[in-house]
Amino acid sequence: MFIIILLLFVLFLVLSLFARLYVTFSYSFQGLNQEINVHVSIFRFSLMNKKLPIPTEKEDKTLFELGNHPDSLGDQLDLWKDYVKQINNMFRRFRIHYFHWSTNVGTGEAASTGIISGLLWGIKGTLVAFITKQMNILQPADISVVPEFERETIKTEIDCLVSMKLADALLALFNMRKLFK
Repeated sequence: MFIIILLLFVLFLVLSLFARLYVTFSYSFQGLNQEINVHVSIFRFSLMNKKLPIPTEKEDKTLFELGNHPDSLGDQLDLWKDYVKQINNMFRRFRIHYFHWSTNVGTGEAASTGIISGLLWGIKGTLVAFITKQMNILQPADISVVPEFERETIKTEIDCLVSMKLADALLALFNMRKLFK
């Protein structure tokens, strides 16, 4: 009896490694208010539903702490290449089920609002093309820029649902942990 329970438990663990981990990410920015919501689930069970605070004050942080950075430029480039390689490997395992990004922008002047709207379209198009190249997108990305010519405003919202196999997520965490040691 004990062996059967043990075998069923091991079988469950092996099968759960192939289960998909779903992460829903929402970001909104309006004026000075910023909000990030992250929801993580597996087997339709919620593992985490967290609202992450974004500080509005600028903090004085240094990029590297003394004694924690590579000594030469060559070491820094090698370290950067390792980071990019690991991040690209992780991105290839992602599946994006939907990606929605809308922005409302206005300066109060029609000419400058039009210029800024065009720049935002270009930036968003480039970023979405990069994301599409790096990851598996199941639906076309939904992006929009709404110019508001008569008032000064900036508002953006990003919603996306990303999934990956639990085994891939654990492997990515393990590899990233090795890089940051």
